[in-house]
Amino acid sequence: MVDSEGNGNPETERGLILNSRILWTFSSLYFKDRDERFLSVADRAYSYIEDNFIDIVYGGAVYTVDNTGNWINEIKSIYANSFLIYGLSEYVMATGNRSALEHAKNTFLRLEEHAHDTLYGGYGEIYNRDWSPVTDSSINEIGDAAKTMNTSLHIIEALTNLYRVWQSPVVKDRLQEMIILTLEKIINPETNRLYYFFDHDWKSITNIKSYGHDIECSWLMLEAAEVLGDIELIEKVEKASIAMAESTLEALNKNGSLTNESVDGVNSISLQWWVQAEAVVGFINAWELTKDDVWIDHTLSAWKFTEENFVDKEYGEWFWGFGNDGQLNTTAPKISAWKCPYHNSRMSLEVLRRLSRYS
Repeated sequence: MVDSEGNGNPETERGLILNSRILWTFSSLYFKDRDERFLSVADRAYSYIEDNFIDIVYGGAVYTVDNTGNWINEIKSIYANSFLIYGLSEYVMATGNRSALEHAKNTFLRLEEHAHDTLYGGYGEIYNRDWSPVTDSSINEIGDAAKTMNTSLHIIEALTNLYRVWQSPVVKDRLQEMIILTLEKIINPETNRLYYFFDHDWKSITNIKSYGHDIECSWLMLEAAEVLGDIELIEKVEKASIAMAESTLEALNKNGSLTNESVDGVNSISLQWWVQAEAVVGFINAWELTKDDVWIDHTLSAWKFTEENFVDKEYGEWFWGFGNDGQLNTTAPKISAWKCPYHNSRMSLEVLRRLSRYS
């Protein structure tokens, strides 16, 4: 954990999600600029994951370890292992590391063997170390949900990256399956927003709107379809992407910020860093698809609010966000299990990549 002034706590536990996102971020930065400083961090992140998180007996990776590398939580989270595949694949693209590719392949194959639903499609959520079903619901924050939008979205993200470095027919089939499931089951056809929690056969079981995930999905799903190169699927996803972006405008505030979520019809007051980062990318993506300059206006407004409020110009990185009291939280950790250089770094890289098309 790193506090608001950039001071680390060496005693804190380490999480697979955080370390995988660090691996992705610095691999991506090195891939872009070939700066050896970025490679050094990426190499360190890869070695730490390989030495401490990867389960050489049962495959995949555990959830958390202590500061000495001893396992704390041995569960196999599909969400966290998706980020492992995502980070490993980026590291492979940046360095060509063959052992990282094998770890990425093996992790996918374990998910395929133990977590893929051959009847209804998609993937489960959480398993014991040996991939047996988890029966203690108290360790599962999603309650009675058998599947979630969030895990499904990041499986798409992971398989998109994996397919770039390993053109396996099975990866291709699963990526296509996840895109079609998103179009047909996860997106509400009446509102063009994502359902959140599901039972086994994709029946929605909650009334939550997550505007940050909506706008994130609008561009991640299109990226996935483009990697597959299926023209018909790309056309379907483009229409859905535009509709999803438009649906988030109901949560766009006058100051340019995007509301986090709505639960049972009540919008949250808090604002989080990652939602604003995804709004910037999603709005640019909508402009590229429509060439309607209103999306440029939304992009610039979202970035203006973000730069003025979230970016810490004294110590670096971004603040977590505004609380339910409407005040900016400047003391929450800059780096923690869920807060890390991923959404904001990826936003910057995506903006640079997209703008380069027009320079």
